[in-house]
Amino acid sequence: MTNPTKAFFWPACQPQSFDPQKAKVPRKSCWFKPFKFNQAGYDAVYIESDNGLVRFVQVTQSKTHSFGIEHFAKLLNKLVEPEMKKNKHLKPSDIIKTIEIFFVVEKKTEAPKLQLTPVTGQGSLECYGWQDGEENRKVRIVSIECVNSWSQIDW
Repeated sequence: MTNPTKAFFWPACQPQSFDPQKAKVPRKSCWFKPFKFNQAGYDAVYIESDNGLVRFVQVTQSKTHSFGIEHFAKLLNKLVEPEMKKNKHLKPSDIIKTIEIFFVVEKKTEAPKLQLTPVTGQGSLECYGWQDGEENRKVRIVSIECVNSWSQIDW
């Protein structure tokens, strides 16, 4: 898991609501939030189509959180499906080159304390370059700086 003192800067834009079952790769980079407030796996997704980046964000206030890789794989597979139907020689990793998964906690001091449950769906991201069993090592647990409490963030 990532060092909680490392800073990440993400581009800002108005998030678009979406249905993960009908998701498509956008023409320009954009943040998306699922219509369902309790979408399994993630609360927001950033897609940077030019670079093939998909960033999942799960916000949590609890001390433990489930880590179901299959939820991420479901959306990724939906995103690559149209391109792969057009070009049978493409692999999923030709379209989506980088996957980032972030669990976000409120305070920096909480990041090292967050415990993820054993991964379910291990190996579901192998076709995107994540080897079976390395999911816990690749996930990042971070906090939001300059925010005093979750109530300041308008979801």
